[in-house]
Amino acid sequence: MVKLPKLEAGEEDAIRQYLLGGEFPPTLLLQLAILKDHNLWTTFFFPYGDTTANAPLTLPYLGFLFSLWIQGWASKGLRQKAFFPSAENLIVMSDVADEMFIRHAGKRMEFSKLVGRIKVGQQRKKIREI
Repeated sequence: MVKLPKLEAGEEDAIRQYLLGGEFPPTLLLQLAILKDHNLWTTFFFPYGDTTANAPLTLPYLGFLFSLWIQGWASKGLRQKAFFPSAENLIVMSDVADEMFIRHAGKRMEFSKLVGRIKVGQQRKKIREI
């Protein structure tokens, strides 16, 4: 079973209000990175991270890494490179983002379990025989 990270109830409500047209929560910071390696653009995972430590809640999605930080845990350097809130809405594209994605993907796959085998249909079997 995948254990998804949780935000505090107030933070979840603040994000909900933002998505409904409200202000972005002042206690949160969003970073956005684009993966440089095009081979990684077709991947995605469940959100992961630990919002109770110095780590973001991260959602890799089709070549993008969305990282949500609790402002109190984010360093000044991270705040300066934020997508939101920021006057510049910076989007990062660097080898570091690719390396971080690959390292985290490896950790997640390390604990994955095989759940079964995809059944090969009749048509697929015929192709193999040819």
